[in-house]
Amino acid sequence: MNSVIHNTLTSAGWRGQGMGYRGAEERLLFPYTDLFPVYLIQSFGWAGGLLLLALTCWLVLKMFSYARAVSDTYGRMLILALTLMLSIRLLYGLSILSGRMPLVSIPFPFLSYGQHVFIEFAALGLLMGVYRRKDMLPAGQAPSSL
Repeated sequence: MNSVIHNTLTSAGWRGQGMGYRGAEERLLFPYTDLFPVYLIQSFGWAGGLLLLALTCWLVLKMFSYARAVSDTYGRMLILALTLMLSIRLLYGLSILSGRMPLVSIPFPFLSYGQHVFIEFAALGLLMGVYRRKDMLPAGQAPSSL
């Protein structure tokens, strides 16, 4: 399977083969779930792959910056747990492009086909909800009287 991924990526070029190209679907098994980054690079080329890499790195760094901004310990740990859960899956999905990672059935987050997408968007919504309330006082602290 790694040789199929390598052949698919080397034939992609900078501009890709387009969405209607039938070569990737015939060679790759389930390109819409497990090998979605490979299918995106085959369709949109290395320019689209670099854009996907930049957006993934931006999202991971943004989620970690949200954890630093929250002062509540429980909220910070919740954001860190959700960030690690999502970033490990995102970075694994991109690391299979190198051909040195073992292929296991971990779908690419947010973009692949399946019911896992609901859970990932719910986790991102929870993360954003905690970040939105970062300036509120924790439940144990009372405001100081003037």
